[in-house]
Amino acid sequence: MGDRRGEGGALGNLGVAYATLGDTRRALDFYERALAISRDIGDRRAESNALANIGNAYMELSETKRGIPFFEQALLIARELNDRRIEGNALFNLAQALQNVGEHNEAIAYAERALEIYEQIAEPDAEKAREQLILLRDAAGKPKMNT
Repeated sequence: MGDRRGEGGALGNLGVAYATLGDTRRALDFYERALAISRDIGDRRAESNALANIGNAYMELSETKRGIPFFEQALLIARELNDRRIEGNALFNLAQALQNVGEHNEAIAYAERALEIYEQIAEPDAEKAREQLILLRDAAGKPKMNT
């Protein structure tokens, strides 16, 4: 039918399905195909989503360093779109990735910014970000938050 946006969405959904089934490599292939389509048609929101999915797939594959640039690109797009929820998600993803590679202080900074955004927009994931920040601070030997 020539519906490239629909095709990209379907590819992304297939990626999520394969990731859920534990076939992360196959999921990554679908995410990359969805990313190519989103870039081809100029759908920045879908592009940000595909980038985040790719970053998460690399983290799942224990290739976190490969995933970090995808999260960084997703963050830039979120800011370009002025979408606070996507920005918070990208910051949260970066915090987790940086924690995984031992960059504790940088991870804490990203988690703090994610939590700040989540609280500002009343995002349900604020509690999850708060819990992650506590874990990050514990791992880094930092004092607990005042919440």
